[in-house]
Amino acid sequence: MSKFYAVARGWQTGIYKTWSECQKHVFKFPRASFKKFESEEEAKEFIEKNGVTTIPQFKQAKRVAKTKAKLNLPVCEPDKINEFGLIMKDGVPVVYTDGACSNNGSFGSKAGIGVYWGDDHKWNISAPITGRATNNAAEYTAIIFAMEKAISEGLSCLLIRTDSRLIISSMNLWIRKWKQNDWKTYEGNDVKNRDLLERIDELKKQIHVLFEKVRGHSGDYCNDQADKLAKEGAKLYVG
Repeated sequence: MSKFYAVARGWQTGIYKTWSECQKHVFKFPRASFKKFESEEEAKEFIEKNGVTTIPQFKQAKRVAKTKAKLNLPVCEPDKINEFGLIMKDGVPVVYTDGACSNNGSFGSKAGIGVYWGDDHKWNISAPITGRATNNAAEYTAIIFAMEKAISEGLSCLLIRTDSRLIISSMNLWIRKWKQNDWKTYEGNDVKNRDLLERIDELKKQIHVLFEKVRGHSGDYCNDQADKLAKEGAKLYVG
């Protein structure tokens, strides 16, 4: 019987078929989270619930030093605001992203993105997307805008917080398999929003990025601000 090794926190998250492959992605990773399952569905659920949330301390030190050298950023305590108005966790800049789409999947739909770095921060973005208006396209586009901004400003690492299960699953589970399968789903269908996913994958070569799931509409102030920016951006959409 096949075994599925789920790595929720490690050097490379994902589902692996052998222990040796799993082991190399968790060996010496602080607070690694992994587990063996009998089914792939159970493995996926484990990763979605326990996805990576922190950058390893001994790897982080080098990345933070690089970031600090570029922007003269101080190393901050978790979830503190630094002198540049950036939210920080373990010395890593944090951004909240969201996508919004009115009448999603229907005629007259309008989609926009929200990228929230902090109250009245000059990097905040509220804008409509281009192309077909869907909620998923907006979610991916928001990630792209956040990563492009971080790279252009010289950041070497970034923690993206999102309430989108799609983003968490796409980045931590599916994208590696999609690429291996020539951008086909498990059922053999073309992966939707491939152009956006390929752009994200390309940007990941330029910045160390992690994704953290937050609960939507749960009173999380920063996530709510990203949601507001996305809804305002959607109002400006022109099909």
